[in-house]
Amino acid sequence: MHRLRMYDEFDDLAKSINELLNNVPKVINKDQWASYIAYRKRSSTIALCKRNKKIQSKQKNPHTDGSKSLARRRHEIFLTTGVKPSRGQMFLETHKRKDESFVNEEARIIRISFTMLYLFYIDFVSLY
Repeated sequence: MHRLRMYDEFDDLAKSINELLNNVPKVINKDQWASYIAYRKRSSTIALCKRNKKIQSKQKNPHTDGSKSLARRRHEIFLTTGVKPSRGQMFLETHKRKDESFVNEEARIIRISFTMLYLFYIDFVSLY
């Protein structure tokens, strides 16, 4: 279970810290849970979470790779295809969901623009 989902599932703002400490998930050690609750209840952690939430809400084109770096993703694509992906291909790969739909309308429009530019480039190169 992912730690944030676990925290969201077992945390209740109405509960005291002692009540949270007694509500230990079965998949985690009680000492680790106590450390995690102490970390999540720290004022600096709460402020950081609020700041990150605000920043994330302003993101226009969210990517779907989570914490995986672009370099790592680029290397994975290279290993599967044998070809180094372009910036456009990287955008397309990192802005699609598992069901191949785009994360938002803007990402879909960028995909269409990229395809049109690519086709124009192929036509232009074929002339020479």
